[in-house]
Amino acid sequence: MLGKKTIVFLLLFISCLTPFIPVAEVYCENSSSSSSEESDDVIPEPYTDDEFPQWSKDLRRAEIVSLGAIPFAAISVTLAYGGYQYATGKTNSFPNPLSRDNSYSKEEIFKLVGVSAGLGLSVGIIDFAINYSKRKKAEKERLLEESIQNENIRKITPEEAGSLLKKSNENEETREQKDSENQNVSVQNDTSVENDSKE
Repeated sequence: MLGKKTIVFLLLFISCLTPFIPVAEVYCENSSSSSSEESDDVIPEPYTDDEFPQWSKDLRRAEIVSLGAIPFAAISVTLAYGGYQYATGKTNSFPNPLSRDNSYSKEEIFKLVGVSAGLGLSVGIIDFAINYSKRKKAEKERLLEESIQNENIRKITPEEAGSLLKKSNENEETREQKDSENQNVSVQNDTSVENDSKE
């Protein structure tokens, strides 16, 4: 096995040789000249919203949140475990979670790291679930609003227009018949009231 000095020497040696290694020049597709000044003016195009599928964006966010939560989870788990040890009397003083000379065994360290990683992963999964449900809810609301707007603007065929007109005419006829019947009933009631008052 290589010693530390050998590894450091090899890394320094390779880093010193790096400026002398020929590197292929890379040009943009639309660059017609070979001058480096013109190629420096090229601005990269930012990513668009539809460039990556949604599942890859969700996976990347969950990864970032999970990995970002692990240090906080590690400190919290170590504090909680130290507090538990102090409360049960296994240690005389409250342990410092940031101290290098702690009295944890390898088994305890593996448990702390495992619980911290699990807690960080749980935070990532919970974040994914919350964002997924929010996105689905917003999508449902958007589709509902679009359907409400499109319902009033929907194009109809001539057959549908004819059937709607027939229904409308039938409804008007039935309304007129009901109105005339109501008028006849009210006239009959008026005449019966007048006859009763005369008697």
